[in-house]
Amino acid sequence: MALIFLSQSTCAICGHFLMPGEHVKGLPAISNTIHPLFYCGFHLQCFQNWEKKEEALNLIKEEKQKFKNSEYYIEMVTKYGIPKWLEDDE
Repeated sequence: MALIFLSQSTCAICGHFLMPGEHVKGLPAISNTIHPLFYCGFHLQCFQNWEKKEEALNLIKEEKQKFKNSEYYIEMVTKYGIPKWLEDDE
């Protein structure tokens, strides 16, 4: 999960500072921690134009599916329902 300090952190794709008011994103916590963007923030526009965008999106999709298939997830959904951040996937 990205830890972003606006005006101090740089975009992992273009290298420029991430500034207040810009569309800044980071990979979700469910993402694979070995992915080079896991701990980084980036400009949304940089990510949308990045040549490895599809690779990253596929990795996130795979990781979400692994999580949804886990015993922990099934137990928590049974007790509390589907988390809001995964409702769109259902």
